[in-house]
Amino acid sequence: MNVSRCPGCGYPSTASLSTASSCARCGGAVRAWGEGEPLRPRRRAPLVELVEGFVAVPSAALHLLHDKAFVGRLKLPIVVNVAAFALVFVGLFVGARAGFLALFGTGDVTSWLASAGSLLAALLVTFLFGPLIVEAAVSPFLDGLAEATERAHAGGAMPAVETGIWRAIVHGAKASARVLLAQVLLLVPLLLLSATGIGAIVAFAVSGWLCALVWFDLPCGRRDYTLRERSELLRRNWARAVGFGLAFQAGLLLPVFNVFLLTPTAAVAVSALYFRCHKDGGRKGALDSRAAGATVGPP
Repeated sequence: MNVSRCPGCGYPSTASLSTASSCARCGGAVRAWGEGEPLRPRRRAPLVELVEGFVAVPSAALHLLHDKAFVGRLKLPIVVNVAAFALVFVGLFVGARAGFLALFGTGDVTSWLASAGSLLAALLVTFLFGPLIVEAAVSPFLDGLAEATERAHAGGAMPAVETGIWRAIVHGAKASARVLLAQVLLLVPLLLLSATGIGAIVAFAVSGWLCALVWFDLPCGRRDYTLRERSELLRRNWARAVGFGLAFQAGLLLPVFNVFLLTPTAAVAVSALYFRCHKDGGRKGALDSRAAGATVGPP
């Protein structure tokens, strides 16, 4: 069943929307942070969209640390994020070391090699798959940050669509499983590509895209997007998604920030970036977009 959505904030409406100002949530007043310029979701040059997606992450980090909207909302996500990363890393290290010793036996040299090899393996796997696992574990604790971000852009109450906890879990599990399968299938090709010149750039871009697939589940889940709708949104905004994913991966390389603040920052960044995404599809979406141009932002 097709759902009528606001071309500005993307939330569903019980009535057909002729303009974004008809939306009961945003009223057509979607703006950049605070009282910034009005935002008009639209397609732009791929390079411009790529930059938009990349800049969303450092911009979100600054707002997360200085904006009053996030006061009191950071402690729990940070604690859960650190705990999730620690459990993933320790679990991988202990499991890899136990497997190594079981295969090659014990001994001083063997034990040292097992520890060193397990440490490297745990670091690599945590870097490649950790964000997906951590996001799935921390996601329920990021909803407050997402709502605060949406309020900063659209004002008023921006509650998530009530879908029921089990339906939300099923949707999240399906999305995460698809991305995890893609990561596993692409792991070896990406590692081989990363050893070459231009291939390293391609591998980094593909990894960024996979990161975006994970994180866009947050704003899409709040709006009760189907898997097909999520895929269409990311297809139309592939450059923004890749830019966001590249910035997220760059954040993984920053000590301290990657463990404590990267996940909350990504939640804020993707929630803000969603408002810039081109959401229209088909004839009705195009009509809504043209109608929204006069109310959501300048051309």
